[in-house]
Amino acid sequence: MRSSISTVSARSFSCSSPSDECMTEEYALFRARLGAALRSLPSELSWRRRERICMERYASPEVLVLATQLERCTPGLALMMQLRARLFEQVACAAHERGFDQVVTVGWGFARCRIRQAEGGRPRFVAIEHPAVLGTNAGIVDASPRDNIHAPAIDFERGAWAALTEHACCRRDRKTLLLVQGLSLWGSPDALAYWLRKIVEGTAPGSEMLLNLLDESGADRARHATNGVVAFGAANRPLIRFGVDGSRLTAEINARGLELLHLFDSRQIQSMYFGVEDLLVRELYAWVRVPEGATGATAVPALRDLVLPPEALRFRELPSSFRPRLRPGVQLRDDGAAAVTFTLPVTMLRGCPISLSRRELAAISLFDGASSIADIATALTQRGLAYCSRAVSTLANTLRAHGFLAHDPIVGPDLTVLQEQAFVALRQRDASLARRVSRLLAASSINPAVVHLRAALRIARSIVFDHEGEVAVIAGSMTSRSEARAILATARKTLWAISRVLGVRLGGQVLIDVSSSRAAVPVTMIADAEPYTLVWIPLPTYSRSMLCHELTHVLAMSGSVWLSEGLAVWMQRLIAPGPCFPDDAAAESPGSYGRSLEEQLFGVSQPNVPRWNAWLERAAYREAAAFVDWMVRRSGFAGFAGLFVACRSHDAVADVEAACRSIGIRSLGDLDAEWRRCQ
Repeated sequence: MRSSISTVSARSFSCSSPSDECMTEEYALFRARLGAALRSLPSELSWRRRERICMERYASPEVLVLATQLERCTPGLALMMQLRARLFEQVACAAHERGFDQVVTVGWGFARCRIRQAEGGRPRFVAIEHPAVLGTNAGIVDASPRDNIHAPAIDFERGAWAALTEHACCRRDRKTLLLVQGLSLWGSPDALAYWLRKIVEGTAPGSEMLLNLLDESGADRARHATNGVVAFGAANRPLIRFGVDGSRLTAEINARGLELLHLFDSRQIQSMYFGVEDLLVRELYAWVRVPEGATGATAVPALRDLVLPPEALRFRELPSSFRPRLRPGVQLRDDGAAAVTFTLPVTMLRGCPISLSRRELAAISLFDGASSIADIATALTQRGLAYCSRAVSTLANTLRAHGFLAHDPIVGPDLTVLQEQAFVALRQRDASLARRVSRLLAASSINPAVVHLRAALRIARSIVFDHEGEVAVIAGSMTSRSEARAILATARKTLWAISRVLGVRLGGQVLIDVSSSRAAVPVTMIADAEPYTLVWIPLPTYSRSMLCHELTHVLAMSGSVWLSEGLAVWMQRLIAPGPCFPDDAAAESPGSYGRSLEEQLFGVSQPNVPRWNAWLERAAYREAAAFVDWMVRRSGFAGFAGLFVACRSHDAVADVEAACRSIGIRSLGDLDAEWRRCQ
């Protein structure tokens, strides 16, 4: 059975311009149509038929052209909008399973949302939008019966909640989920303050709100990119109304007495759905909750709790006969700090670490020199703890999801077996097998590589897949199988050449995804080894030089990002020279930023310069590559490899000093001085 829906229209939107003009019917329709057009553009989510139908019905050809121009000048804008629509839709769909009595949506435009009603007619849905948008799109939420529609004239900023209660759309004593979408496009700081205030005053304890808007820097960049493009479509009004600093938003939420559950951006949503974070344009999201009182405080939920019902998040109890064992070679480091680190060696020059919190995993607090999970289980059993089984199972589930445990047939197939089955489904475009494998992989969905594999399985019929040996390739439907095969052959040849230079061999699998048609930043998932290491290169960015750069990261990654990027640039120049970043512009002196070699090796930023300054970023990569080239010429690759490995050790500073002495240099400072003299 489907839910009934109450629809509330907004006669006027407040604008943050100096004239404080209200939103016109023309602008309201333009905003909604532009959103529909952006959601229909090619991206990893554009295969959704429902969004294409929505665009064809509501977006005019002129607006579609405009959306295409915006996507070109701000790459990733379409996927950002599609991720937003998908997140809000899934949050609304999971509302009744999460215990909400009513859901209020604000500013959804023409976004579609198909909702099912729980037993007892809950939750009740109320959609607030401009009357011009509602008149064109009477069914923002697909639901039936449609005999309970209310449309009082309200203002988005002032009086909205009073109008809702007057018309019996909402009840103050009900647990409410409030979803405010695209606030930067139609609202103002007053609108933000209004809805933060009303979620506290007009809803029951335990109610939640999810809102999204641009931060100040993102709003400024968006204005600069869009002002000249959208003038004809928006009646010379700015498309971006306002932005807010993240710290100020946090302060405003705390001042209202709300509990901030999560403050996140579009990259984290992309990672949740695809396992990667490569967006160039991002929005800010705030998930807040009305406190349930001092005695009713509850734990902070994970971000995935937004879109998954409690049944999907239920703890997985492992069989009592299960004896978890770490895979051979896994290193465990307990510094007595808040987290314990497990490292799975991938090659001699790369390890795959995960850090597990003591607070979240009770078993970790009992390590005391344990070298395997079996030792932890023994310690728990000997101490007679009541939560023994759950604590060990929690820890084992986490490690197993990342491929750190040896295979045990008691708990079913491991990631390697499931990956092989997934590759068969992708190669044969077998949707039925893809669904079965995806369900089995759901237990490991905290692993970003598994998230990516499940995303590929969902569109198995819409991609081109090829696989040989340790390398697999996923390409978009517009790519021919021969082109995908050529990329596969190039990748295998390049990986072999890099392995010979580095003197290491990849024992696992690497998957190269070139299916995206967006312009975005290439990403190598260096933190994941199972079921494969993912190399994500958008097709417009693909070249053999870029592929060589990313495959170098697959085989070698140091604790120093600066040194790792330097090695990757040095390798791409050696094996696949060409006009690829950072050599895609006129050559300049590598330069220096006044930072010592110690600061460069142990710095935390990437690559120790602001990303928005393109020249400094390019020069930083060149400086790192120049150091690698000098080091290899001076001490050979073995000498450089000693320094490279030392940077990712437990006691990196001491080990780097020892690596310097092994090549005849007394200290890191002397190495720095000698290098600077040679420049």
